[in-house]
Order: sequence, then structure tokens, then C-alpha cells
Amino acid sequence: MYEVFVFRGGNNESSNNSFVLPPSCEEFVIGRQSCDFCLTDPSISRKHSILQIDDLGNVSVTDHSKFGTFVNGEKLTGKRTKLLSFGDFVEFANHQ
Repeated sequence: MYEVFVFRGGNNESSNNSFVLPPSCEEFVIGRQSCDFCLTDPSISRKHSILQIDDLGNVSVTDHSKFGTFVNGEKLTGKRTKLLSFGDFVEFANHQ
């Protein structure tokens, strides 16, 4: 069974930058342009992070950015991949 992941982008609660990562999605690119979910901020790289879902429904995030992707406050570096768990907090540069 797949979990549904909802992400919000922006530095405040009124931000409308949100998306649901559908279970059928194998790869979802977050970035500044030419991606599945765009955050228009100079601290976001063109291809900032990639979310992937494997055949078992596990979701992982890989950092491809200059300013970082953080999972529960831990910075991913060097295109490192982190398996996400329920309740994990993901931040893309300045965006939560």
C-alpha cells in the first residue's frame, strides 16, 4: 500500500505551493524551472531535488542543489539519497 505525501513550499502558512506525490509517480523533480513542482526563489536550483517511489512504495529524496535539501534538519550533500518515513520534515533550501 502506498502512502500519500503532501509537501508545502514557502516560508509561511499562507503559501499555496503544495502538491501531492501520487502513488503512480516514479520520479518527481522539484526545482526552479522545467520541473514537476516549481519554487520561484533564487535559493532553489533549477533541478533542486528528486523524489522517487520504488516498487514497494518507499519514497526517497535526492539532493541536486547548491543550497541543500534537508530531512528533519539534516542536510543531504553530494547527491546523497535519504529514504523518507511518515512524518519526516523536508526543506528545500529556504522552503519548508
